Amino acid sequence: MRKTGLLMLVLTVVGYHTPVNADSPCKWYEDPSTGCKVFDCFSQPVTSAKWSGECVSGKVDGRGTFKAVLKDGTVFKYVGETSDGYYEGQGAIYWGGRLQYEGMLRASDFNGQGTYTYADGGKYVGEWKDSKKHGQGTYTYADGGKYVGDWKDGNFDGQGTRSYANGDKYAGEWKDDKKHGQGTYTYADGSKHVGQWKDSKKHGQGTWTSKNGDKYEGEWKDGEMH
Repeated sequence: MRKTGLLMLVLTVVGYHTPVNADSPCKWYEDPSTGCKVFDCFSQPVTSAKWSGECVSGKVDGRGTFKAVLKDGTVFKYVGETSDGYYEGQGAIYWGGRLQYEGMLRASDFNGQGTYTYADGGKYVGEWKDSKKHGQGTYTYADGGKYVGDWKDGNFDGQGTRSYANGDKYAGEWKDDKKHGQGTYTYADGSKHVGQWKDSKKHGQGTWTSKNGDKYEGEWKDGEMH
């Protein structure tokens, strides 16, 4: 059971990320006024830590609010349920006064249904597993593009539809964030490719129809007619 994923993901987005490894600054933070501890991960010193809520055997347990101020003045706040020192259950993460994540957590990781809003305006609404997008979800890009479909370990994986800001759209199979398998790519100008893909390139049997109605049906290799 991992205990470090939540803040590592949060800090990645805002520029304070430290890779998860043996030297990662994940530790117990104690509210000096109550002696209550919470486990968290920050990549710079915390100048103050305060817990408002229930405390059992010196650890946060129950519903409450944890607030930490970092050395550069950034304020982190968690509001929600906890258990045995970890974020557990329904909760919300605020970073610099902005709501960043709202949803389910388990062992201080995003697990279950949740919404994450990125600093650039992008937003993910869907399922999580160990702080990675996993299951069904929708990511809306800041430029208006969108992906709706299956995720695995943080990547597009399975069946999904990616709509692009320029008007293009791909609907089909994905693997590790790449078009892979059977899919249809419709271009903004009306041309279309229906067929097999490999590593985001047309590869295998496929049919290309131009905007003028011209058509090629046959084999493709590495994105080229073959």
